[in-house]
Amino acid sequence: MPKGTTADPAPTGTSVVPLQPASPVSEHWQRAAVQEALANSLEHPADAKRVATAAVNVLQALFDEMERLLGHGAMRALFGRSLYLARASFPRPLAVPADGQGFLDPLNAELARRATQDAQDAAEALLVTFTELLTTFLGEPIAKRCLRSAWDGTATAVATRDKPK
Repeated sequence: MPKGTTADPAPTGTSVVPLQPASPVSEHWQRAAVQEALANSLEHPADAKRVATAAVNVLQALFDEMERLLGHGAMRALFGRSLYLARASFPRPLAVPADGQGFLDPLNAELARRATQDAQDAAEALLVTFTELLTTFLGEPIAKRCLRSAWDGTATAVATRDKPK
């Protein structure tokens, strides 16, 4: 067996630390942060149009913050990938303009035409998927910092740090 495989014992004088599964709080902080950001942006009484506006505002704030770090093309690519991964919530492909102008307009129109709860669920699925991709791409500490900055620190789920055990 080649050196460095899992069958090799640890070198003398060292210990092997087993990988710990992520805590449930750590695994689901994106969903809590998205729910809070949407709630903070949503005008009441809620209807599908207001949910659509809130979702687009939350995404736009995140895009504005992240474009400085990643660039417009990367943000569009992450948005497209998020739409693909959340395709159960968006069974029809959204027509995203090629020029990059108003690329959230089709999302706004799609969410606004739905029932209120369906629009809320779809917006949440898309935003959670997007923030999970950002976390995978950037790492949790940087992703949390960027989300906190984009959403003005209003999402307490983003601001909460995992406590050491």
